[in-house]
Amino acid sequence: MPYVPEQFSEAADLALLGRYEEALALFWAFFKTDSNNAAIWNNIGIIRFRQGDYRDAVNAFGQAADIDPACPGALLIDFTPSERRSATQ
Repeated sequence: MPYVPEQFSEAADLALLGRYEEALALFWAFFKTDSNNAAIWNNIGIIRFRQGDYRDAVNAFGQAADIDPACPGALLIDFTPSERRSATQ
């Protein structure tokens, strides 16, 4: 599946609705054709974080930062205050 902005938005929307597995399936499909896309890695990291899979989240964020150190601007899904607290504890 080639990367298409509308489909990327669909994946982000699914994640916002808590439909993480569906969103991840789309992001992984994008990854297969564009593995050097920081926004894809960043969103995978956000979803993994929300699922409580912190190790995979950190790895995905690291991949995003390696590709584009300014990646935090690519965030499509924002953390809640309680998620921020969890990440820092």
